[in-house]
This record gives sequence, C-alpha cells and structure tokens, in this order.
Amino acid sequence: MKIYLVVLSHKILGHEKLLLLSNKSWYAELILIQCHEEDHRASPGDALMRSRRRGVWIVRGRNLAEKISRNCYLCKRHSKKTLVQKMAPIPSIKTD
Repeated sequence: MKIYLVVLSHKILGHEKLLLLSNKSWYAELILIQCHEEDHRASPGDALMRSRRRGVWIVRGRNLAEKISRNCYLCKRHSKKTLVQKMAPIPSIKTD
C-alpha cells in the first residue's frame, strides 16, 4: 500500500519525497505567496497544487492558501462588483 502511494505521488507530483512544512512557518507562506502570484487565480487550491508540484507539502495548507488569496490586493480588486446608482422612482408630475 505504501509503495503504491509513493509511486502514485511520484507520477502526479513528480517528486518521490515531499518537504513537510507547518502552515505557521514563514517559509510555507512565502512559497504559497509565490505560487499564488503566478496567475492570481481565485481558487486557493491552485496555489496549493503548485506548491505540491514544487515538492512541498504544507500541513493545513488550504487554510493558509485561503488566507493568502483573501489578502491579495489584485484578487480583491478584480472580484469587486461595480456599484449601481440607486434612484428613486420619478414622480408622475414631472413626467407629464
């Protein structure tokens, strides 16, 4: 079973062994920031998968990836909706 998992992870991720990091480490945060800034996708899973392809497994990395994408200025700016002016109905006296 263990050999199968190693072979499967080697085929998918391209690494036999992954560096294991805590989600509280500064190095893990820097890696995820760099992975997120490659294309600024809104999905935190994309940055997490890129970090795994680099040979790093971050424990509870999804939480860290969500935090990074939530705090990204460009992602915030692109996800904002434009405001629409709210207008009251025009009185019938002015339309006659």
